Amino acid sequence: MCEVDKGGKKVKYHRNVYRCLVLITQFGISMLVPIFLCSFLGIYLDRKFGTQFLMVLLSGEGFDYLFDLTGQLLQDAVLMIIAVFVLFLVASHFLFNPARDMLKKRQEKIKGELDDAKESMESADALKAEYEDKLKNVEKEAEDILTQARKKALENENRIIAEAKNEAAVIIKQARMKMKIVPI
Repeated sequence: MCEVDKGGKKVKYHRNVYRCLVLITQFGISMLVPIFLCSFLGIYLDRKFGTQFLMVLLSGEGFDYLFDLTGQLLQDAVLMIIAVFVLFLVASHFLFNPARDMLKKRQEKIKGELDDAKESMESADALKAEYEDKLKNVEKEAEDILTQARKKALENENRIIAEAKNEAAVIIKQARMKMKIVPI
C-alpha cells in the first residue's frame, strides 16, 4: 500500500490491485486478439472461396472430428478446466480479495463520514435551537428591562410630583404667613 500526496491529502492505493488488473487485462487482450484475427481471417477466406461457416462445420471431416472425443482431446479439456480453476484462484487471491477489502474500507469510510455529517447536523440543529431560545429570552429580557424602566419612571414622576406639591404647599404656607405678618 502506498500513499500519494494530492492537494494536501494523502491518498492510499494498493499497487498489487493495479498490477493484477493489468495482468488480467493483458491476459484478456492476448486471448481476444487471436480470436478476432482468426474470425476476420475466416470471414475473408469464406468470401474469397465462396464457402459458408456452417457448411464447413457440417461437412463430413469437421463434423466427425467435432464429436469424436479422443484421449488427447479429453486430457486437453481437463487440463484447460484445471488451468482456468487455478487462474480463478490466483485472481481471487491477488485481485478479488484486495478489491473487496478496498471496497469494504471505502464503504466503512463513507459510512463514518455520513455518521459524522449526521452528528454535525444534529449538533447544528441543537445550537440553532439554543440560539433561538436565547434570542427569545433576549426579547423577553428587553421587554422586562423596558417594563422596569417604565415603573421607575412612573415612580420618579410620582415622587417628583409629590415633592413639588410639598414644596408648593410649603411656599404657599410661607406666603400666607408673610401675608399675615405684613400689614396692609
